[in-house]
Amino acid sequence: MLSKKTADAFGVNLDTSKDAFPTVTIKAPRMHDERPVIVMIHGMWSQPVVWHPFKTFFESKGFRVLTPQLRHHHSLHHEEPDAELGQTSIRHYVDDILTMIRGLKHPPILMGHSMGALIAQLVSARTPVRASVLLASAPIAGTARVLSLDSWLILGRQVVHPFSWRKPRKPTYRAMRYGLFNELSERSSRQMYDQIVWESGRAIWEVCFHMYDPHRSVRIYPSEINTPQLFLTGTHDRLTPPYIGECTAQHFGNNAAFEAIDGRAHWLISEPGWEDVAAKSLDFIQWQLDQQAERQAH
Repeated sequence: MLSKKTADAFGVNLDTSKDAFPTVTIKAPRMHDERPVIVMIHGMWSQPVVWHPFKTFFESKGFRVLTPQLRHHHSLHHEEPDAELGQTSIRHYVDDILTMIRGLKHPPILMGHSMGALIAQLVSARTPVRASVLLASAPIAGTARVLSLDSWLILGRQVVHPFSWRKPRKPTYRAMRYGLFNELSERSSRQMYDQIVWESGRAIWEVCFHMYDPHRSVRIYPSEINTPQLFLTGTHDRLTPPYIGECTAQHFGNNAAFEAIDGRAHWLISEPGWEDVAAKSLDFIQWQLDQQAERQAH
């Protein structure tokens, strides 16, 4: 169920009774497939497979789910990276998602995790979408400092090497265990690390040092997004702590709401309790679809 804080942020009178938010049944797709589309955008060092729990969950609720792979994200950390990855910009990732979305019949719902949530916002600023759910979002320019002490412990090795903004970068297991997988078991952490891929050094720099980026790759003005956004961040998140999501939501004013998820960390998409995060995301999405359908009916 949507929390009272989230509902209040969008000016909704939330009835807290049992039937306040009945489950919405989405009809089976017709031949031309009119199901609402959710585009799930993975984050740094990741591939679409990280969305498997969420993809399965939302498909079971009647949505069509697309999980694109960011360009050059096919080499696992123990393999040779793509030579072009190091200088790939976040702007390239955004362009690729835009190309895919513009091929859809209707505007989609966006869901992003970490850097993927940042990409989702940049996409929303350039093309119509129905709503966005932003999990453990990386910061956009000017809203929050990313390199806290914990962030330095996680990202420091990624940015201190000479010319790291020109090279593919990969994290150590120690950094991932401390900052991203800290609410996973040791076994699950090892399994997740086995799926880690190389990341663009340039993209990492654009997020961490946006103030030095002449292209302003991660800057978004409040007026550029006018669709509803829900920011969810775990209270135990060491990479993108709650203040980042809260500051970003405040940046967008009435179009955004923030909620801290107690006891959760950065890996909201599959760490223990991910079902609660998925259910909260589903409530928000269905609420927005209902609101949009009601406006169209009038």
